[in-house]
Amino acid sequence: MRLIGEVPHERLAAFFSAADIFVVGSHHEGSGYSLMEACACGAVPVVTNIPTFRIIAGAEAKETTLWAPGDASGCARALILAAVTVSRGFEAARQQVIDDFNRRLSWDAVGKRALEIYESVVRARRGEARKTDRGLEVGAARERPPP
Repeated sequence: MRLIGEVPHERLAAFFSAADIFVVGSHHEGSGYSLMEACACGAVPVVTNIPTFRIIAGAEAKETTLWAPGDASGCARALILAAVTVSRGFEAARQQVIDDFNRRLSWDAVGKRALEIYESVVRARRGEARKTDRGLEVGAARERPPP
């Protein structure tokens, strides 16, 4: 492990791509951009169990290791678990992190989800209903007044 301090933004991708594990012990995060960048580069996340990190890292993903903020023992256990995961198949773990990021958080994925939301609002206003690719019923069928 190397503590390198502040890194200029233009060099972050190289650091994240070289890292096996990305560790952050925040108590609060507004956006979690550094975690998103690390996941996009395939670093296995080991982060505190706070809302922003659960959403970004995909708490259900087996490659993500969470621990309670301020819990040093929990952090140590999380690091050991991540090290075991990485040692059992680093390339597979890295690829899983990248695939999860691309599926949920890439520009394409976020844009597709935003479009689904906008379309559902339009359908709801028109009184239409349909199922999304996620199986959710959106919009509400209602009678519209005659033209």
